[in-house]
Amino acid sequence: MMMQRLRPLAASLRLRTPTSAAFAFAPSSSSSSSSPRFYSATADPSPQAADPLSATPPASETAPPYFVPRTAGGELPVYTDIRNGGSRVYTIVRKTRGDLSMDADFLGRSDAQALQRDLASYLTDVPSHVKPAAGQIVLRGDWVRETKEWLAAKGF
Repeated sequence: MMMQRLRPLAASLRLRTPTSAAFAFAPSSSSSSSSPRFYSATADPSPQAADPLSATPPASETAPPYFVPRTAGGELPVYTDIRNGGSRVYTIVRKTRGDLSMDADFLGRSDAQALQRDLASYLTDVPSHVKPAAGQIVLRGDWVRETKEWLAAKGF
């Protein structure tokens, strides 16, 4: 009894496949009906309509040989390290990366050393050293705020 009620409902819900007529092209407006329809060429797209991800940066900007990615929370990886019961304070810039084929690495300097050199020009008279295996820069003192401001100004 139940099946008899469901059969008309199932018949009305059957999927219908489209016919080839549904996919036929519209007739051409030209005089010859046997020629295929061609679309007219549109004007060149404006530069603003181009894909922004595939656009190349201007040649005047040179990218530094290092990169400091943000953490999963969106923050810059600059931290304070307090040692010896609070008598020694260090600022650590972690996760520095760079292109290993750059000239800085060819000359024996790592990308972290290039970042250290640029950071030393901003924070003068601040002793620092590089841990190249860890990709870290250690600054003596509490320079977290200044370092984050400098990295943000550089575009990281």
